[in-house]
Amino acid sequence: MGTEKAFTPVAIGSMVLSNRIVMAPTIHEMCYRGHPTEAYFAINDTYARSGVSMVCVGGATVDPGPTGEVFPNALSIADDECIFGLQRLAEGIKVHGARACQQIYHPGRAAARYWAQADPGMLPWGASAKVPFLAAPKWELTRKDGTWHAANTMPPAPVREISQEEIEQVVRMHVLAALRAKKAGYDAVNLHFANVTLIMDFISPYTNVRTDAFGGGWENRMRLPCEIVQATRAAVGKGYPLIVRIAADQGLGAAGIRFEDTLRHVVPRLDEAGVDAIDLSAGVLDHTPHRIIPPMYDARGTWLHHSEAVKKVTKLPVIVAGRLCDPRMILRAIESDRCDVAALSRPLMADPLMPRKMIEGRPDDVRMCVACGYCMTESGWTKYCAINADSARELILPKVAPAARPRKVLVVGGGPGGMEAARVARERGHDVTLCEKEDRLGGTLRVAAAAPLTREWRTFTRWHTRQIERLGVKVRLNTEVTRELVAEISPDAVIVATGSSPNREIEGADEPIVITEENVLLEGAATGKRVVVVGGAFWDVETAITLADQGKDVTVIREAETVAMNRLGPIRALPILFGMLQERNVKAMFSTKVLRIEKAGVLVSDAGGNRSLVGADTVVLSLGRTANRRLIDELQGIPAELHEIGDCVSPRSVADAVYGGRLAGARI
Repeated sequence: MGTEKAFTPVAIGSMVLSNRIVMAPTIHEMCYRGHPTEAYFAINDTYARSGVSMVCVGGATVDPGPTGEVFPNALSIADDECIFGLQRLAEGIKVHGARACQQIYHPGRAAARYWAQADPGMLPWGASAKVPFLAAPKWELTRKDGTWHAANTMPPAPVREISQEEIEQVVRMHVLAALRAKKAGYDAVNLHFANVTLIMDFISPYTNVRTDAFGGGWENRMRLPCEIVQATRAAVGKGYPLIVRIAADQGLGAAGIRFEDTLRHVVPRLDEAGVDAIDLSAGVLDHTPHRIIPPMYDARGTWLHHSEAVKKVTKLPVIVAGRLCDPRMILRAIESDRCDVAALSRPLMADPLMPRKMIEGRPDDVRMCVACGYCMTESGWTKYCAINADSARELILPKVAPAARPRKVLVVGGGPGGMEAARVARERGHDVTLCEKEDRLGGTLRVAAAAPLTREWRTFTRWHTRQIERLGVKVRLNTEVTRELVAEISPDAVIVATGSSPNREIEGADEPIVITEENVLLEGAATGKRVVVVGGAFWDVETAITLADQGKDVTVIREAETVAMNRLGPIRALPILFGMLQERNVKAMFSTKVLRIEKAGVLVSDAGGNRSLVGADTVVLSLGRTANRRLIDELQGIPAELHEIGDCVSPRSVADAVYGGRLAGARI
């Protein structure tokens, strides 16, 4: 590595990139009233140091009013007051040798996501009023009989068709925003016409049912984006690079923008209008967000076939994103002309040094993004990473620096938290021993990695295993740690990461037909034809789908109203709910309480209190987990510093375990 085509220059208009790996435009909610904060400067500094040839700062709104708000703490480029912060941001990127690009956009109907008014005159703008925005959370608070009730609903949010005068205003907003970016020192501008922007709504037949010059056939629907490109070109000059991001396929079938439409109508018209590069995305925020940000269920490099085909209809450089997490895949894709430039977002959140490691020929040292979706949950929203605790915490976490006094450290438990603690402590110079009671590392992640849909988790465990081996951590497998063993090792500090066990606290759990998801996924336990998965936590739906793929008749029962969006994130939950379960004829029973398990199946009660027996040959428990705290209690009072992290504190997420390991390793 280091001499491949990926590391050769490429020109975008008058701008020359030193290599063909860039930071994709990503909205980080880390600004204050549209201005970048110190945390926002810090995360972009991290990206600029990564080895990418360009950092595209994502999602600056061009509209200064409420119709331009979609993410409450996102960047703005809507007035001249923004220029100072943008200038500092661009300079901070360029000082590391990377080019700085600013993405600009108008959210259109997506402004309803966090903002809606009862006054029809103040509704968010849309190409037409036909299609509301369908992902606008709204808290409904009611008080009945002295008790407060709260419900987070998602009613369709109406939009207003903008007028001809407002269309001209939108053009001016984009042009002025591009001029501000140029004045602030950005080397290029990315015009965002994808993923629920006002401009994509004009392009798409799904949202544009206008009858004026901006609606109807492709020529009319492409009129506004082409006018924006032409007007912006006239303002910024012939030599200034303009990149346009489009949705190659909205995932709505014939109702929306199909890939054949992109090849036949969208790309040629934008090429003719005067753009310098095509940047490919996919999907619609409120319908198919899992196409914008593909989950681990999708293949790596899932949209490379889009860029490969687009390259055949234009001579412009083609940029593509979408699960480009594998460094070897990126090299092959660029070498074989499947794309000109690889745009990385989540992969750089997972490993900000990925490009440098590729250049240095160290692909196995790359902490590859597993596309788990944590960054798209409420917990990690657009900035935190489950497998890299440092992402967006550059100003918070203690640095991994050499310890003032090397110490002997014992880590108990080889799950993600324990391995992270061992890795960080060893990097700081401590003498680290890691004990694991099983015959291999991975902890609870081994359960997820055993399911076909979530086997990408193996990638993270392999990376951790290689790192602690490279660093010289002493690993002792098949080792059950006791107080006596701790006394024998005599460590200065003990980090307990003993994880959790499956929860079987349900009446009838001792019936012969009952097994756990660990029995199914890890041990390959046989099941009968009719299987009921009693869910509620961890990988219940993935377990159900795994069994359905084995030809079983599967029912998954959850007390919750739906798949837990915060746990899975919308990019993982939506394809499960509206695709995988139906395709496999898995019966999903939501808002259903399990009363007890009987010899013939599961007795349940629905939301109305009606009882029924769901017949089953096998019942698989995929409930919450119980913390393994025996060793923590046993070690109280030992003459060593004692830390506890991960599930043994309280069963939580992989992100919590990794974060706890990172902290513990840095504190000792």
